[in-house]
Amino acid sequence: MAGHGAMKNYSLSVAQQDVPSSWMPEARPRLANTAARRIVSVSSQSGTVSAGQPLLFQLPANMGAGFFVSGSGYLRMTVSVTQAVAQSWAFKQNGSGSSVLQRASAILSGQNVESINMYNKLYNSLLTHATNLQYLTSDAQVHDQVFPGAFNTGDVTICVPIGLGCLNAQQHLPLFLLSSALLQFDTEAISQALTAGSADAISNYQISQASICFEQLCPEPAYEQGIKAMLASRVYQMKLDTWQNSRYAQQASITQTIGLNSSSVRGILWGT
Repeated sequence: MAGHGAMKNYSLSVAQQDVPSSWMPEARPRLANTAARRIVSVSSQSGTVSAGQPLLFQLPANMGAGFFVSGSGYLRMTVSVTQAVAQSWAFKQNGSGSSVLQRASAILSGQNVESINMYNKLYNSLLTHATNLQYLTSDAQVHDQVFPGAFNTGDVTICVPIGLGCLNAQQHLPLFLLSSALLQFDTEAISQALTAGSADAISNYQISQASICFEQLCPEPAYEQGIKAMLASRVYQMKLDTWQNSRYAQQASITQTIGLNSSSVRGILWGT
């Protein structure tokens, strides 16, 4: 024989309206999301390289590759410096590890979609003029070795954010729509990449154990197949902002035609 008693009421010491709305559960129904997110590390195909040699990275492509999540990519590498006697050296551009990168390029489906010359100069200008002191003295100093002083060891491992526009756009890069995705970083000459902290000259540097790390968003196969089928009669468009860099001889006055409509220019950075 079963029985039941009256339902009990419990008093709350805090009214519901006193609880911050950000702590409350979402009132709208939740939709099933079958997309998976994962952190991917892609090793360089180039092995160990010296000054003037390229670093090549073949990213996942074609069906199943999903998206390269915008703003998530960075380059991890170990820089080994050869110096005559005592080790004392630093990266040249504000001490940033990007000093060893002269050019960054994205070659997607066989087309050179984006190429930034003097990449290290641009990165230095962005650190100086387009970031904040908290980032410079925390994340950038820990990962990128910004403003570190001189190193007294031959090997330093750094993590440098990748500043290519196609990897930092308002949309994620659809790797599954590409037949191939190649990133290339051309290394800089010693004189532009490093500076000696002693009378002992730097004779060489090498980059090893290079890899690109990024977040990959992988939707279900039906989504990728649907987008691919839709593009049989449409064009996939992706807006991105990139940089055009130029170098000029030092003089009192410089006049230069850049070949861009003024409405296409978002800003101009100047560095010496």
